[in-house]
Amino acid sequence: MKEILARSLVGPISLMEDEWRERPIDRVHALASSQIERASRTAREAHLSSLGVSMIALKAANRADELERAVERLVTCILWIRPKPTEALAEKIARQAVMETVVDFCPTCRGAGEIPDQEGLDGAQRMKVCPSCGGHGKRRYSNQERISALQIEAGELHKVNRYLTEALTFISRGEDEAIRTAARLLERW
Repeated sequence: MKEILARSLVGPISLMEDEWRERPIDRVHALASSQIERASRTAREAHLSSLGVSMIALKAANRADELERAVERLVTCILWIRPKPTEALAEKIARQAVMETVVDFCPTCRGAGEIPDQEGLDGAQRMKVCPSCGGHGKRRYSNQERISALQIEAGELHKVNRYLTEALTFISRGEDEAIRTAARLLERW
């Protein structure tokens, strides 16, 4: 290995001086590239995990102090996307994605998935499926809500929706990674 490293540092020639054989420089480059890729992947997984921890603390534990950390971590994730959005747009998208994740219950049924069949009656009564959410209890944000929250033009919505979808995916992957990491740590104890 030392000989290969020495030869590759001297010049890009193969051990046998044949052009058709693998060059040592190729081996060194492949080794370095795999290590760089592994380090980059590990750093991204760690960042996603910290985003997930912030999101879980914000939503499940109602810790408002995690909002800014979650937005900041999500902005970093959004800036991984190509083509890269501006930082100002990435922050707007991150805030909207965090708010859509945290405030995700239907405003009509308040997350129950059903509403009383008749208004104004006391006691037990018949229920019907919520017409706003279709019974799943989750809020669907409209394009108009997103346009006003992000302060963008209607024509920009298509581009912004792509980034918003990616941001919501990052949040989901981050929460999954945080839960997986916590489960691994609990198994060790």
